[in-house]
Amino acid sequence: MINKDIVEEFINTLSEIPDYQVFIYNHKGVLIGNTLKNTERRLSSEILAFLYSNTPTTAIKENGHNSVLSKIYKNSKLAGCIEVSGKDDALFPIALALKMSIEIRLKYDQIQIEEEQILNINEKLFDVLLNDVNNIQKIKNLYEQSQRSINIPRRMFILIPVQPNIKNLRNMDFFYDSSEDITILKDDCVIILKDMTKAKESENEYSKEFIKHIYDITSFEGTILIGYTSKTYDTIKESYKNLTWLRDYIHTHKIKSGFIFFKDYIDDYFLSNFPFEILDNIFRNYIYEDDEKIFEFIETTNALIHNNFNIVRSSKELYIHKNTLMYRLEKIKKEFDLNPSISEADRSFLKYLNYYMKYIMQMRRENV
Repeated sequence: MINKDIVEEFINTLSEIPDYQVFIYNHKGVLIGNTLKNTERRLSSEILAFLYSNTPTTAIKENGHNSVLSKIYKNSKLAGCIEVSGKDDALFPIALALKMSIEIRLKYDQIQIEEEQILNINEKLFDVLLNDVNNIQKIKNLYEQSQRSINIPRRMFILIPVQPNIKNLRNMDFFYDSSEDITILKDDCVIILKDMTKAKESENEYSKEFIKHIYDITSFEGTILIGYTSKTYDTIKESYKNLTWLRDYIHTHKIKSGFIFFKDYIDDYFLSNFPFEILDNIFRNYIYEDDEKIFEFIETTNALIHNNFNIVRSSKELYIHKNTLMYRLEKIKKEFDLNPSISEADRSFLKYLNYYMKYIMQMRRENV
């Protein structure tokens, strides 16, 4: 069956060639498109006689015009035929070229349909992995329908676009080096379960190469979150939970980066699951009343923590002179009787206090 929309698009591209007339018929011999916009051309019986013949291409001469009929195939099955008419005697190569052109377009359309079907199956599979992971038979069936192996370790990547556009995301090709990758569209994001058997040495370095490929080859613009590798399908749910937490965390704290590994925020994740009452009992005596002081503390300790307390890198991140940062750090040392430059325990204390003050600031904003 030939899609009428494809025929119309194809005919429109030929309308600027006045020396030839092109007619396209379906497998029943019915005219479905032509450059002259005629409703009739030949009797369907004439076309059917050609379609049922063993001849792939034939020439017809009538009323001073030459015509060539050539059969069109889709997935090795007869889908119709194309007729090219004109005064030119050398119509065969033109007819064959146009026939091949429309067959390629039909093949492309079929591939698009199949990819859409696979994408829909992948989304069903992902939904079951999140919400019905004990339904093993259903999961096995969906992996089989998706033409993917159930036994491959996969790492989750969540691509968060700057401008969400489902149509654009669906048209992007994220293929890198494995047909075992599973791609899903969910909540205006792309989720890729990347086949990690291709990682020869470091999984993190391999992940960075994959991310570079996405930015270089596709039109994707936005942030990419990277989880841990799921060795088995039943741990994918936890990986998704981790990355959705990370997505909310970077949004709340306005963290901007091209790509972010969950492992770099593991301490923050554990802290976020720590009962607030316990943190409050420990740190409530350290809290500032002045919001500006809290903001400066959070800003300063954020940079120090992210840069492993390296003064030069931290001051660059804050866009302040390193002496200004040293002054701030000295105030923190005196106020809390700490020395994070040499004490790992004091660094941990500052990290927990940093998280606690962020939580307090969030609560104050919500209560305004």
